[in-house]
Amino acid sequence: MSPLGRHGSPKRLTAQVLDMVVSEAALRRVQGSREIIRAQLHHLLDLSEQPKVELRVMPFEAAGRITVLASFTLFQLSQQELSAVYLEDVLGATYLWEPDEYTRYSVVYGRLRAAALPPSESRDLIYKVATTHQ
Repeated sequence: MSPLGRHGSPKRLTAQVLDMVVSEAALRRVQGSREIIRAQLHHLLDLSEQPKVELRVMPFEAAGRITVLASFTLFQLSQQELSAVYLEDVLGATYLWEPDEYTRYSVVYGRLRAAALPPSESRDLIYKVATTHQ
């Protein structure tokens, strides 16, 4: 059966959570016009207000800050009992399927998350950066 029900509406799936850490540098990097970056930052603010979304910002002055040279995404599909790490670089994309690889990246993500601002302070910082693009 398709993910859409009989009448074309999505079937109810189990709760999905989006938990992310964004570098302050990514918020301040201007790609395009001031209007575009301001709209993107306001979109992040709107997204961060969603019930199953937790957005944290790693500020420049964070104590305990660790450096990560590339972004990564952790996927955990509990119904399928499957976990994977997604890496993307200039050469393409790579999925890491081994449990120990997932564990290592989970530890790194935990450290990033712990060093980042809490969600409310992250929203304040995003708003502050957005106001600089008036």
